[in-house]
Amino acid sequence: MRFYDLDIDVKNYAKRIIDAGYKCPADINSVSDFVKGLKILNLWGTIVFWPLRSNQNAGSGTRVYSLGGLGVYDGTMNGTISWQPNGIFYPNDNTHKWISTAFTMEFDSANSSFAVGALTPTASTVRRYIGSPSSAPSPLTTGVTANSTTMLNIDVWSESVGTNLAFSRNLSIFNWLGISWNYASSSNNINGQVNSTFQTSSRASSSTGKLGWTIGGGQSLTDNFTGTMSIAIYFPIIDVSQTDKLLLYNLYKSTLGKGLNLP
Repeated sequence: MRFYDLDIDVKNYAKRIIDAGYKCPADINSVSDFVKGLKILNLWGTIVFWPLRSNQNAGSGTRVYSLGGLGVYDGTMNGTISWQPNGIFYPNDNTHKWISTAFTMEFDSANSSFAVGALTPTASTVRRYIGSPSSAPSPLTTGVTANSTTMLNIDVWSESVGTNLAFSRNLSIFNWLGISWNYASSSNNINGQVNSTFQTSSRASSSTGKLGWTIGGGQSLTDNFTGTMSIAIYFPIIDVSQTDKLLLYNLYKSTLGKGLNLP
């Protein structure tokens, strides 16, 4: 490990983990390379993210340590989820399971959510990558059609009005997903991303305020995330541009996402 070469904020991240009684993450250098890249892209000051691979975080216990220029917002694991080398594993066991955070999401503001996951496909249902376990609206949701387990839909719920962006992808392999919007924008569009492809759709105005921002949480037992999630990223105050979305994806692939075989 190149401790002398670690970014200062990553050194503080590692210290928090070590002070809690865990070992320094084995892949701390990839964490540092990702953070250095965020700072070069001028995205550090508006981000909070949770590395979910066991060798990039504590890898044990229920606390999920966070990084980001907005401060410390560690998450808490709930239910039957567990640490694994490629991310936190959510079993398909018909129970509520999620990572809670101190953050909220706002439908009537600008924000961006990203996640990397390999979904365990289940037909005729939705699976929420980023959502709330107690209320319907979710910024990042996949929907699987009844006749196919390879159609990936990013759904954004705005009160009772949703916008669906359909991407045809193999759900069982790791994919990068992103969604963002700017409520104050004249277009008020939904901007979706799967890996290096993008779609935009109009979005109904919403008066919905702040709702819980959780990782893998569903509204019911049947729409919790199932599979393995490798990272969760939140920009609570900006609609990340398409150019920066692509730069962020490529940065993740070359650092924290190494070995996931992202497209």
